[in-house]
Amino acid sequence: MLLLRLTPLLLGALCIAAGLLLPLLSRKRIRHPVYTQATIVSSVRQQVYQNRSVIEAIAPVVRYETERGEITVTAKYFLPEWQYRYRNGDSVRICYDRSRPEHFAFCDSTGSRTGRVLLLTAGIGMMLAYGILWVQYH
Repeated sequence: MLLLRLTPLLLGALCIAAGLLLPLLSRKRIRHPVYTQATIVSSVRQQVYQNRSVIEAIAPVVRYETERGEITVTAKYFLPEWQYRYRNGDSVRICYDRSRPEHFAFCDSTGSRTGRVLLLTAGIGMMLAYGILWVQYH
């Protein structure tokens, strides 16, 4: 019975923890991050089998300056065509691994920022609602 009463608090705490940890999870494979600006120079397309159908997936090709000089790299992750939002010439913030400069991640993706804000809002909202109801009925 106690666990049932504390469920909103536990869910709120989980949402807050997930919202705070989301940025760390997106960069978890980059051990020694170096932040820089990159330019989208082109894209690579491939056919991907997803949900019993074939879709067109796209990965951006970016150019950026490293400590060893300028390099051009294709992103490791392909996005479905309807989710791809980059255009040639766009400037994006990335972080690359100092020991492996060809390994990078996008650092300011609005999708992860939106997800983080939603998780934090839901968690704080649940905890506030629980607190208000607890004060009102006890």
